[in-house]
Amino acid sequence: MAAAAALALGALPAPAAARAQFRAAPEFDLPGHHLLDVGAADVDGDGRLDLFTTNHKFSSALLLNEGGGHFSDGLASLGLSPSRGFPGLERMKAPDMSADGAYLFVRSPSGKGARSYVQIRTVGTAARGRLTFGSEKVDVQRRVGADVDESRSDAGQPVVTFDARAGAVIDIALRHVDLPIAVNFDEPDPADVFVGSDAVAATERSFLLTLRDRHGLAFADLGGDRGTDLFAASGGLGGGIKLPGYRGQVQDELLVGRGNSFSDESADSGLEKGDCRGREAASVDVDGDGLLDVFEGCEGAPPLIYRQVAPARFEPFPAPDSIATTFRWADTRGDARLELLAAERDGVHVYGFRADGPHPVDRVRADARKGKVTQFALSDFDADGDLDALAVAHTGNTVLENRRGHLHAVPPRRFGLPSRSVAASFVDYDNDGMVDLDLVPQGLYHRTGRSSFRPAHALEAHGAKAAVTTWFDADGDGLRDAVIATGPSAFSNDKTVRSFRNGTPGGHWLEVDLRGPAGNAQAIGARLRIRCGGHRQFGFVGQSDDSRYSQGHYRLYFGLGSCTTVREATVRWPDGSRDSFGPLRVDRVIRLTEG
Repeated sequence: MAAAAALALGALPAPAAARAQFRAAPEFDLPGHHLLDVGAADVDGDGRLDLFTTNHKFSSALLLNEGGGHFSDGLASLGLSPSRGFPGLERMKAPDMSADGAYLFVRSPSGKGARSYVQIRTVGTAARGRLTFGSEKVDVQRRVGADVDESRSDAGQPVVTFDARAGAVIDIALRHVDLPIAVNFDEPDPADVFVGSDAVAATERSFLLTLRDRHGLAFADLGGDRGTDLFAASGGLGGGIKLPGYRGQVQDELLVGRGNSFSDESADSGLEKGDCRGREAASVDVDGDGLLDVFEGCEGAPPLIYRQVAPARFEPFPAPDSIATTFRWADTRGDARLELLAAERDGVHVYGFRADGPHPVDRVRADARKGKVTQFALSDFDADGDLDALAVAHTGNTVLENRRGHLHAVPPRRFGLPSRSVAASFVDYDNDGMVDLDLVPQGLYHRTGRSSFRPAHALEAHGAKAAVTTWFDADGDGLRDAVIATGPSAFSNDKTVRSFRNGTPGGHWLEVDLRGPAGNAQAIGARLRIRCGGHRQFGFVGQSDDSRYSQGHYRLYFGLGSCTTVREATVRWPDGSRDSFGPLRVDRVIRLTEG
């Protein structure tokens, strides 16, 4: 099939391109320090899309969308702080110590091989206790006004016992501050023991400190009650997770939504990460039983899959023996079952799943050398009812055109697109009814009507070597807004985060949230077809999610141009059933519910 024919959109005319207009959005205040990922999700279930980041064990963000373009910090209030029980510990700086008490906080300077510190300060009171570390080696580097002893527990873990007078200073260096630290204060009383950068008072004499090295987050219905829950994939101590002394100390998280907060149900979940250096996190119905399962990508090793057997309870499920630079779930076969795209060394492999496990269904060459694809961006950009993909890499981009359920590699130059990029998002930024493309570092490319794109000369990020992008409608005006984080590498200490409000003059629009039954309330795997003005468009739940490692953006976006009424909307649900709706008014966000 020629490229021009592949990208034809029937009788849809080529509209005049509106000049792309974006302004800075300081209200999206996201931390760039050690930023790894950024994404959108309706975390609190109010119908508005929120923003989140992952920043390893450092300060991350969860900005709750209050409506009207206003956002508020919801990380601690929802119980989603990576240092549960002591929010603010992850800020890794000294607290305000104006009140009398014993202060315990951590510090972790940037830089390769830099050591972290646990620090104790006493103000106007004495303190006695001990710390038992998960890290294999610690070093008391400073002790002023305190007697400090170092020993080993029966299990061989380092133990630091301290007897500190008022005004004491204790600094303890260690390699992995993100391993558990068991804390016991014999004195003072717990109410006078303050923990972390926010000086949160302890409630008991003994407690556990755990900084979570979060990489990928998957927001979905994992508790079986149609609510939003969270699976968080943790890193692997820079490879140290494979060492015998650290085995079993690092775990992923399952946080189940319970009313206005999340409950940590990791211990009884059945999720065991072993020595997986966690990267991607996803929730998909792998075995087709109607319950969402859990997927975790592992650096330098095959991924993990856990099948849900009861609400918030999982067991191991066979995963493909695939070592890939990135993964993406997509319905490439058009059967409402999701396949796994894996960027392996010799090309893009596609795996299907049956009740007994994975099986290969497709393989296609990609232009990226040694399989170093950094991201798959998804869209049905030729409006033929199946999902296409763009594999981006600094060593070569490849358009993966879907023809009757099989992917075919097409050079991007046939569409006027650049040959190398580091991140991508398909987005109809002007709502003209044709899907455009945002590329890093090149910026926006506008779809010109039939078979090509051209630069829109907006949102360029010159010099970026790594990036994460997310496009979401922040204020309900129908225009998708952008967050673009760039840096010298995916794991760089600091990234530049740029946020933009979209003010481009555009056409009519419709945004749709699909609502499925308990077990898959987000309707992951569903497809929506709309008919408007004699033309049709398709949306697949999950295609809007261009986070590098995370999942949660399930909203479907349709630019409608001059069309004022959606004549019909047909949903093919994940179980294969179908519902039709319509006619539908445009220029609004709607929810369509199964049944």
